[in-house]
Amino acid sequence: MLLFLSYKTNIKHFLCYRYEAYIFKFLYFIYLLGQVVDQIEYVQIPNDQQNQYYEKFIGQKYLKYFQKHFAEINEKKAFSGFNIAAFFLGVFWLLYRKMYLYSGIYILLMILFCFIPIPDSFARAIGIGFAATMGWSGNGLYKYFVDQKIKKIQMTHSGNIEQQLKQQGGTDIHAPIGLFIVLSVLFWIAANFP
Repeated sequence: MLLFLSYKTNIKHFLCYRYEAYIFKFLYFIYLLGQVVDQIEYVQIPNDQQNQYYEKFIGQKYLKYFQKHFAEINEKKAFSGFNIAAFFLGVFWLLYRKMYLYSGIYILLMILFCFIPIPDSFARAIGIGFAATMGWSGNGLYKYFVDQKIKKIQMTHSGNIEQQLKQQGGTDIHAPIGLFIVLSVLFWIAANFP
């Protein structure tokens, strides 16, 4: 019995040391992500016009939620509050807000972590880390996305900017529902056809 416990302890230590590098790399990635978000240059538009553009692009949710958080974000402070929807929904929130490139990157990172042979406890920690990163950086990332879209629309459409903002902005409920259906089918296939 003592030999078995010693063997089990050695395995535990081996796994901890073996995957410690992955944990540190992941934490370093989170740190670098924070540094990148801190380096973002935000587009400066006069406040009245900026609020109108944000309201047209985002919709009614801007006045209810994002206006307060966007006002706190500037060159010195890239984070504002904790976005609960981004924390719990992650990639579905990104798709809902039409941030397709960021959702693709998120999905690729999650797929890459699936191929790294790590224990379940570390996998859960990585999942919680991704969720926490999305929660803390969600508002800043969305503001950066909206600012870049507004800037692009201003440069390419000299005519009716507000119409383009409404068209390209808003939300998309179809993309997250589509991803949910695809994932449900894949999980069903994996469960029923081993």
